Amino acid sequence: MGDIKLLNYEDDELGGVEADCRIRFELANGAIGLVELSRTRGLGATATIWGTKGKIEIGLVDSYLYTEPKSLLDKQYNGIVGTKIPMQSYVDLMVSQINNWKNGIVNNSSNYVTGEDVIPSISIIEECYNNKQHWRLPWVEI
Repeated sequence: MGDIKLLNYEDDELGGVEADCRIRFELANGAIGLVELSRTRGLGATATIWGTKGKIEIGLVDSYLYTEPKSLLDKQYNGIVGTKIPMQSYVDLMVSQINNWKNGIVNNSSNYVTGEDVIPSISIIEECYNNKQHWRLPWVEI
């Protein structure tokens, strides 16, 4: 997604670890994003993108793709058509990550994420924690 600008971060932490959090951000192209994570609510494991021409929902664990309008599935990206998404199980993805990590150690392979690769992610997480606001959730308030 490129560089993002933090607009707002809220969580329900009351002296411990947060169970619910929400981050609003702006992309370099002006698009506004929202990420909401929860350990207390069944939000599902999906990524949803709304745009001026429609909506796409991606199953992050169940490997599905849903679009409105349906014609968005006819688009092709890197040789993959939306109606023929390769199925990948969550377990297969984890096994692939572990194998890449092992190959980096055993075979000196460079097919892994470096510490430098994750600096932008860690930076935004740190910025969130440094600028957090209390998220007033009705089931958390005392």
